[in-house]
Amino acid sequence: MKKILLFVLFTTSVYAQSNWKFDAGMFTTPAMNMITFTRYSELSDGRSWYFSTGLPGIAVLGLAKDYKGGNGNLNHITGSIGVDPGLDGLIRIAWSKEFEFNEKLSWSFGINVPLAIISYGSDGGYWENEEYIEENYHWEIKTITTTAGSSDALLFLPLPMASLTYDFGK
Repeated sequence: MKKILLFVLFTTSVYAQSNWKFDAGMFTTPAMNMITFTRYSELSDGRSWYFSTGLPGIAVLGLAKDYKGGNGNLNHITGSIGVDPGLDGLIRIAWSKEFEFNEKLSWSFGINVPLAIISYGSDGGYWENEEYIEENYHWEIKTITTTAGSSDALLFLPLPMASLTYDFGK
């Protein structure tokens, strides 16, 4: 993790372009992190893909669509898949509204909606016909529908987000 952050910090300082951004706050637009370094690559017509790293997520890959709202503020819709330190994956969508303080600093708020959690793990051992069967390792995908009726469904509630963004290249 430290090597990834050092690499991102180094490349950000060497290649300070408008497509490198730093976000900090209660979740961020590109990822469900508290601190995020993101590199955006423009595709066309306000669409871009991005790679992000930060804390607590290790790596996030996503797509973003930017558009101007009725009051001239920039809105973002993002979809991403990320990996956390436990190597669990998270697929989510987010909507945010951005307000610029100046050319480099902006504030945004919005909502995160987790769609799926992907994990690899064991279900532990179990007894069958008086014989103990060892742990079974498998992939597990949780969604709001597969967790309905359990406390795990709380993982899929929409969450608010608010963050400050610094754009290195403007």
